[in-house]
Amino acid sequence: MNVVKNSHDTICYFKTLTSTNAKAIAKVKTCSGREWIWTEKQTAGRGRRGREWQSAPGNFYASVLQQWQLPKAQLPLFSFVAGLAVHAAITHYIGLNLRLQLKWPNDVILNERKVAGILLEHANQGQKSYLIAGFGVNLKQGPHLSEPIQREIMPGGIEELTGIEIRSHDFLEVLIQKYTAMEKAYNRDGFANVRKQWLASAYRLGENIKCSTATKQFTGKFETINQSGQAVIITKKGLHTISAGEIYFEKQDYAFSD
Repeated sequence: MNVVKNSHDTICYFKTLTSTNAKAIAKVKTCSGREWIWTEKQTAGRGRRGREWQSAPGNFYASVLQQWQLPKAQLPLFSFVAGLAVHAAITHYIGLNLRLQLKWPNDVILNERKVAGILLEHANQGQKSYLIAGFGVNLKQGPHLSEPIQREIMPGGIEELTGIEIRSHDFLEVLIQKYTAMEKAYNRDGFANVRKQWLASAYRLGENIKCSTATKQFTGKFETINQSGQAVIITKKGLHTISAGEIYFEKQDYAFSD
């Protein structure tokens, strides 16, 4: 492990880890500031809902660990802060001419391919609460899936989609800058401006979608996100809001139903 410190962050580099989020959680007991866990290779990367995150060589894997001093109800909002930071970091390299969008709740889409995902977790140590945000960014290539899986958005890599080469350690530096700026903006202005920025890059806003939560499935139009970060869906029976779940887009329109 190599450790680098600056005035705001500690960066811990590992050649190989099972999961940067798992390592960050293990470091909660000794965390005294904001720490970044960065590795070249993950052997058991995790995505949302316990899914495996395929860790192809040359891609980016890191997590940020920090004490959370705001109300716990605001924790999920940092998914949007983190998403905008990744969006800004990728834009730094590819510019504004390519279609880079944010899919609710925490994926980054480039030219209809998923190039990044964020896994938000929290942990407690005594009376203190901690935020862990994990970043997986396909700098080189999307994972080669061993089995044919029905996916609405297939994975892709920034270099294979654009021809632009981004080195992992360079991306880390830019991401830290963008994350710091977004965090400061959130702490200063609250969620309203974060929400405005996120909606400006929202993937397929206003389109018909299928929603799947732990308790129900329904279809409707993806209208917006509210001040709590929930997806707002217009159905035949009125407005629905979901705070956790999956939304799926199809080429054909869904009939409204509940």
